[in-house]
Order: sequence, then C-alpha cells, then structure tokens
Amino acid sequence: MKKVLLNLSLLVLLTSCASREQRASGSGYAGSGTVVGAGSHTVTPADSSFAREACQTGTAEVQIGKLAARNTKNREVRALARKLADEHARAEKELGQLFIRKSIPPEENLEEHLQSSLENLTRLKGHEFDVAFKDQVIQDHQGAIEVFEKQAAQGTDPDLKAFAQKHLPRLREHLAAAQRLDVGKDYGAPDAATVNTYLNNPAARNISPAR
Repeated sequence: MKKVLLNLSLLVLLTSCASREQRASGSGYAGSGTVVGAGSHTVTPADSSFAREACQTGTAEVQIGKLAARNTKNREVRALARKLADEHARAEKELGQLFIRKSIPPEENLEEHLQSSLENLTRLKGHEFDVAFKDQVIQDHQGAIEVFEKQAAQGTDPDLKAFAQKHLPRLREHLAAAQRLDVGKDYGAPDAATVNTYLNNPAARNISPAR
C-alpha cells in the first residue's frame, strides 16, 4: 500500500501545472504579490490564485479518473472516469501554457486535502470506491464551478477569464453526470435477489449476475 501511495504522489508531482516546462523557460516570479508576465503585462494575485486553484482541481480530477481504471467494475463509473481524465488533462495542458506565458509560480504538489482524498480513494475497491468516487467528483466540481464562475465574471486577466468561461460548461456537464451516476449496485458480485433465486430455484441457475 505504501508503494501505491508513493507512486500516486510522484505521478501527481509530475503532472502538476507548468512545473518542469516553466523552469526550463526560465520564468520567474516577482514575489511582491503581483505576477510579472510577458512584456509589461501583469497578473493580479486574484487571477494567479484562480490559476493555481484550477490547476490543483484539474490535476486531482485526472488522477481520480485514472484510479477508477483499476478500482471499479461499474461501467458507468469507468466511462465517466475516463471522460474526466481525458477532458481535465486537455484543460491542464492549456492552463500550463498560461502558467508559462504569464510567469505564474509553478505548482509542485497537490494541496493536502486533495492528496488525502486521492489516497482514500486508492484504498477502496468495487462498490465502496464507486460511492466515494461519486461523492468526491460532485464535491470537487461544485467547488470548481464556484471558482470558475467568479473568475468568468470578475477576472481581470483576459486569457484566464476566457479560460474560465470556456471550461465552465464542461465542469457543469461533469457535475450533472456525476449526480446521475448509478452506484447503487456492486458490479463485482450478483445482487441478493439473484443469489436467492439461484439457491432456491434450480431451474434458474443459468441466470447471469446482474450488470
């Protein structure tokens, strides 16, 4: 288990927004509360904070999506997880370019509460994972939507504001999909009714487990 958690931590580190790329480009940070971007443009602390929060949430969703590949047998969970991983990864790549262009300090590790959530999901399998996955995705997207809505309405950096406006509809789609997700069955085993029918009715023993 420790090895699994270590591998997860390293993976999150390597996929954080603009870390290696930004160091390679020599981008710097003003350190005075205002992020210095290309030319004479500056990024306010509020805009920089949005970028970092979006990076954190996006990276976490990519990892949650990848965890489902080995921790669930629920086809609906697996399909949504794949969608989350793919779409958040594309958004993270786009955001990473903004980090570089605007010299926003690179993200190194996930915040403690996000890392803790991932580690909790790593320990779960089957139905327990499905329930926790649904709850976590809903919680994460509700928080992200609030942050993106604020940036879309109040952001002062035109590129980061456009990024928030562009990705808000997709975040809302993800939230709605998670809320509709059926995690009521453990897809790893037949339900109780099927088991009882199988045991009490020999003629029904060709019934396949519910899927």
